[in-house]
Amino acid sequence: MNPPQKGALALAAVATAATLWLQLHTSRSGPAQATVAALPDLYIEQPHWDRFDAQGRLATQLQASRAEQWPGERHTRLIQPQLQIGALHQRHWQLQAERGRLAADGGTLLLEQQVVLRPDAASRGPVLTTERLSIAAGGDLVETDAPVVLQSANWHFSAGGMRAELGRERIELFNRVRGTHE
Repeated sequence: MNPPQKGALALAAVATAATLWLQLHTSRSGPAQATVAALPDLYIEQPHWDRFDAQGRLATQLQASRAEQWPGERHTRLIQPQLQIGALHQRHWQLQAERGRLAADGGTLLLEQQVVLRPDAASRGPVLTTERLSIAAGGDLVETDAPVVLQSANWHFSAGGMRAELGRERIELFNRVRGTHE
């Protein structure tokens, strides 16, 4: 091979390497990649789940305006979730929030942003508001370490967290509890 041929071969090798590098670099940071990452793998509009107790009675109903499964996440994101907890309790409870996350095994439900826990419309009782609330799979244990406000009749309480056993109608406030009676 003569020197001009060697130069042409070296130039072709450099051009091929540069083209390959440019193609790999743009495929990692191109707009197509950003679009794919900004969308969930799966979504469901207006999902509804019913959970029954061991005797076959309706125990909880969960619905949302949208459910989304995102790449790399084990939980399901919920938009505007609403949960009704009933049959096992003396009264029915309703929970609602702006966002939620349901564990992959269908167990723990985490509600976030403007969370409200209240008795159903047919009952009177305390209304609790917070920014984050965790509900155990059966719906009986509800807890948070976020600040809460609890209003019941003429009473107004605030606290740094709470735990509630809805079946026993027991609410425990903890950490910086303050109460007023109007």
